Amino acid sequence: MSRRGVVARLMLGHLLLGCSSKSAPSGENGAPTDTTVPDASKGDSGPEAVRGPSFAPAMCTANLNCDDGFCLIPAGSFVMGSPPDEFGRGRNNEDQVKVTFTHSFLLQQTEVTQAQWTSMGFPNRAGTKPDDTAGSDCLDGDCPAAVLGWCEAVHFANQLSRLEGRQECVTLVEPRGTVGVDFVCDGAEPRGSSYYDCDGYRLPTSGEWEYATRAGTATAFFSGPWENPSSLCFDLPHLSRVAWYCANAGMTTHPVCTREANPWGLYDLLGNASEAVADQGASGYGPNDVTDPPPALERDPGMQAANPRLYRGANWYSFPDTLRSAAQFHQQRIADPRARGAGEGFRLARTVTNQQ
Repeated sequence: MSRRGVVARLMLGHLLLGCSSKSAPSGENGAPTDTTVPDASKGDSGPEAVRGPSFAPAMCTANLNCDDGFCLIPAGSFVMGSPPDEFGRGRNNEDQVKVTFTHSFLLQQTEVTQAQWTSMGFPNRAGTKPDDTAGSDCLDGDCPAAVLGWCEAVHFANQLSRLEGRQECVTLVEPRGTVGVDFVCDGAEPRGSSYYDCDGYRLPTSGEWEYATRAGTATAFFSGPWENPSSLCFDLPHLSRVAWYCANAGMTTHPVCTREANPWGLYDLLGNASEAVADQGASGYGPNDVTDPPPALERDPGMQAANPRLYRGANWYSFPDTLRSAAQFHQQRIADPRARGAGEGFRLARTVTNQQ
C-alpha cells in the first residue's frame, strides 16, 4: 500500500485538519452545527465530547506522503544538531547526535490555523497582542493560531483526541483558568509507559520536529546551505521560497501554505509562527546516540523560570540564523499567563501504532 493509502486509511474524514481554512459549511446542507464549548475553568477535564465543524479538504500542493492535512513521516534515523562550524550554532543545545525513531508518525502539514482552533470552541486571540517589534498576527481562518500557551496547545490536542475516541497522550498538571484568557498549568505527565505508544494527538517531540523538518537534508536549512551568513536580517533567496521571516514577512504572519513545502510535503516549518514541541528546556539529546528519546515533561510549578517549554522554527520577525533546522529556543514559562504572544503556535503529531 502506498504512503498515501496508509495515511488515508488512518485519518478520519469527519475532521480534516488541512491547509484550507476557508471554513466549510457548519453542517450538512449548510445548516448550523452546534458546538460544545469546552469549560476550560475545569482544567483539562472538559466535556466528554466536543463537536466542531468539518474542514474543507486540504488545498496544499499534492504530495504522496500527505493526505487530509497530515503527512506520514517514516521511521528512521538522522543526525540531529549542527556541525561545530555552522554559523549561529547554539553553544549548549546543538551537539550532533544520531537519533533513531522506531515508529512512523503523522505530522500536521501546517501549523494549526485559526479556523481549526476556533472550531473546537476556543476563542481566537490572534492579533490581540503585538510583539516587541510592533508586528502582529494576520487575521484569517488560514492564518496560524497564535497568542496561546503551551498548556492550551496540549489541551487542544487532548480535546481532539477525545473527539475522535482516541487516547489522550498526556495529563496536564494543575490546569487552571480559561482557554483564550489565562489558561495555564504546572506541567504535564505522559499517560502510559511511552509517549510514542499513544494513538491520540499530541505535540511532536523536539527530535521528531527536526527529523521531519530536515526530511533527509543535512544543510543549515532544509532549503539549502548558508550563503554569506550573518546575524543580521537579510534576504536568503532559497529560504525566502519556503519561509516567512524578517526579510519578507512585512511584520506579520501569513496564511499557511503560501510558501513552498519541504521534501516531505510539510509547510511553514521555518518562520511564520514558532511551534511548541513537547520538550521542556533546550539541552539537546547528546552526546550519545539515542533511540526514541522521550520528551521532558517534568512538572514546572508556579512561576518557575528554570525550564521553560521549547519552541522550534522561529517566526515572522526572526533573523535567518534562528531559522536553521537545528535552532532551539526556550520560549515560554507555562505557568505565567503573560508569557505568550504574537507568532507563537503549534502543529499536531500522532503516532502510527500497530493497531492502525
